[in-house]
Amino acid sequence: MLAVVFFIKHFRHYLSGREFILRTDHASLVWLHRFKEPDGQISRWLQQLGQYVFKIVHRAGKRHGNADALSRLSENSKICKQCNFDLDKEDEEETVIFTHSEDLKLLQKLDSDDEDAFQISGSNRKTDDQDDDLIEIRPRGRIPNVPQRARQRRLPDVELTSENIRNFQLKDPAISAIMKMKVQSDEKPPFKSVSHMSFDTKFWYSRWELLCIFDGMLCIKWIEKGEKRLKICTPPEFRDTLLWFVHDSPLSGHLGIKRTLSRVWTTSYYWPKMRQYISDYVKSCDICEERKNPNFKKRNFMKPHVSGARFERIAMDIAGPFPKTRDGNSYILVIADYFTKFTEIFPIRNIEAETVTETVFKGWIKRYGCPQEIHSDQGAQFESQVFQEMCRFLKINKTRTTPYHPRSDGMVERLNRTIKDMIAKYVSANQTDWDRYIDGLVLAYNTSLHESTGITPYRLVFGTECTVRIDIITPKLEEDERSEYLNASEFVRNLDKQFVEINEISRRTTLKSTERQKKEYDRKVKEITYDIGDLVRRNQRKLLPGAKEKLSRNWSGPWIVIKRLSDVLYMIQHSKNSKPVVIHADKLKPYRGKRKLNWVLKQTKPEFKEELP
Repeated sequence: MLAVVFFIKHFRHYLSGREFILRTDHASLVWLHRFKEPDGQISRWLQQLGQYVFKIVHRAGKRHGNADALSRLSENSKICKQCNFDLDKEDEEETVIFTHSEDLKLLQKLDSDDEDAFQISGSNRKTDDQDDDLIEIRPRGRIPNVPQRARQRRLPDVELTSENIRNFQLKDPAISAIMKMKVQSDEKPPFKSVSHMSFDTKFWYSRWELLCIFDGMLCIKWIEKGEKRLKICTPPEFRDTLLWFVHDSPLSGHLGIKRTLSRVWTTSYYWPKMRQYISDYVKSCDICEERKNPNFKKRNFMKPHVSGARFERIAMDIAGPFPKTRDGNSYILVIADYFTKFTEIFPIRNIEAETVTETVFKGWIKRYGCPQEIHSDQGAQFESQVFQEMCRFLKINKTRTTPYHPRSDGMVERLNRTIKDMIAKYVSANQTDWDRYIDGLVLAYNTSLHESTGITPYRLVFGTECTVRIDIITPKLEEDERSEYLNASEFVRNLDKQFVEINEISRRTTLKSTERQKKEYDRKVKEITYDIGDLVRRNQRKLLPGAKEKLSRNWSGPWIVIKRLSDVLYMIQHSKNSKPVVIHADKLKPYRGKRKLNWVLKQTKPEFKEELP
C-alpha cells in the first residue's frame, strides 16, 4: 500500500487528470478500498489517492515478474551485463521500461488482464451493504482520528448528446406523451386527455403553446431579457449530469444554491420543479455540507449552572504553553470557585497527570477542603487514572465539558482570558518572567469587585475585605472603629452573621446577572432539537499533519443520535462498532445527504431508547 501511495505521488504529474490502471499481485489492495471508514494511516493514504481516478487490476505473482524483479533489486546493484544491449530497429515496437539510469534493466512485456479490474470510483464500486459488512469485521471497530472526507461525486455515465436526449425523451412517460400529442396536432387537446396522468405530464401540458419539436427533441420557447431561444425539455436521466457540470466539476467550484441556479438558467435545459430540484441537489452535496458552517452558531438555549455555597463546585483549566521561565514553568493551572469566584493560579512545569493532581491537592484541597464537584474539560490529565482515583478517594464528583465546546466551562475560560491579559501588561520583552507576577495578580483579582456577585471574592471567602498595600500606606484621617469581641465565640457568631448577609447578597446579585446573561444569549438562539434516530453531522476539528483549518472540511457524517442525555447533550454513533460520543447540540447540524446507515436499517430490534435525566 505504501508503494502505491509513494509512486502515484511521485508520478502525479503524469497521472493527475487522467484514468490509469494499477496492476498488483497484492490481492488485498482490491478490497481495501471498499472500506467506508478506514482507520488511521490507511484513511490518510486513501485521502491522498482520492484525487486520482484509476483501476486496480490483480495479477497473479507468476505473471508479475517485472515488478517483482524490481522489488528484489538492490539499490547498489550493478548494471546487468546480459541486459545491457542495444535494441535493434526490429525490436523498437516492443514495450520497454527502464528503471533509474543507474540500474538499467530490460523488462519483459506482459499481457494485461483486466478481468479482475476494480474501479476506485464510479458505478463499479460495491454497494453500501457490502461496505458495512466489511466495516463490521474491522479490528477494534475504531473510527478514524480525522474527519472523513467525502469523495467527489462522479460524473454520471449519461452523456449530454442530442441522440441520447431524443432516446430518453421517448422513454420518459411525461415527455413522450406530450410529444405524441404534439406530432398528431398542434392544437391543444382537452384537459381530460391528461387529467389522469402524472404531474410532469400536466406541467408540460400547461405550457403547450410554448412547446415545439426541434431536431426530434421536445423543446420549450424561452424569452429572457427580450431574447428568444429554445430550451430542451430535460428527462430525469440528464438532470444530475447537468448539475455535475455546473456544481461539482473543478470548473464550477461547488457554489451555493443561488449561483448554481443562475448557471442552470443560462443553459439550454428546463424541467418541472427545477428550482427545488437544484436546491435539493446542492443541499445533499456531501462536499459542501462538510465545509459549510450553519448561519447561526447558537442552536440551544443557555443552561446556566448556579452554585449555592462556597467551595461546593470548582472549575479548573490549564493555560499555556508560555515561554519557559527560569524556574522551568511553562503552564498555569487555574482553579476557580463557582459561588465566590475565588481563584487560585499555580505555575507548573508540565501538564502530566501526576503534576496536575499533586498541584490540585496541595494547592487547593489542602487549603480549602474537598469540593463536592470538580468541573473541567476533557484534557488527558483530568481524565487520567491518577486524577480520577483522587476524586474517588475523596468522594468528589468529577464532571467534564463536551468536546470542542469551551462554553461548557465558560467561567474559567473567561478567567483565562483575563489572567493572560493581566500578565501581558507586566511581563518583560523576552516573556520569561511571567511566573513572578502570578501571586500578585491573583491577589488583585480576588480583592476586586466581581461583576456577577457585586462583592469581592476574598470577602465572600473570609468574611472581611483584604488589607492590601494601599490600605497600609494611606494616612488615617480618623480613628478606625473596629469591633471588639469579648471572646472567640462572639467573634464566630458575628462572622457567621456577616457570612449569611453577604452570601444572600451574592446569591441575589448572581441570580440577576445570570438571568441577564441568559436573556442576552437566548435572544440570538435558533433552537434545533434532535430525536432518537435522526442523522446529523458532527463538527470535528482534527486535521491531518500539515493541513490547515482554513482549508479543512470539519463536518463529518452521517452520525446517528442514539440517546438524548439532556436538552443540550446528545449521544451519537458513527458506525456499528464505533464508540458512541457525547456532544453538545451546538456541535451538530442536520444531515441532508442521501447516504443511509445500513447497519441501522438492518437491525431487527430497535436499540435506541430515549433517556432523559
